[in-house]
Amino acid sequence: MHLGHQRHVEIQVMPIEGDEHASLAGPFTLLLTKTRRRMAYVEAQSQSVVHSDPVKAQNLEAT
Repeated sequence: MHLGHQRHVEIQVMPIEGDEHASLAGPFTLLLTKTRRRMAYVEAQSQSVVHSDPVKAQNLEAT
């Protein structure tokens, strides 16, 4: 089964026209745990990081 067909997976596509967006700097994944904790996994060429600070995750989610 493809990941996009699973019930817990949501795929969002960002149009290339428009204002600056957080994902233009590279891919990131927003996570919501079973306990409703928000986190963000940010990928970069030389380093990847998980942001467990809710404010950082919320900033990525809002853009």
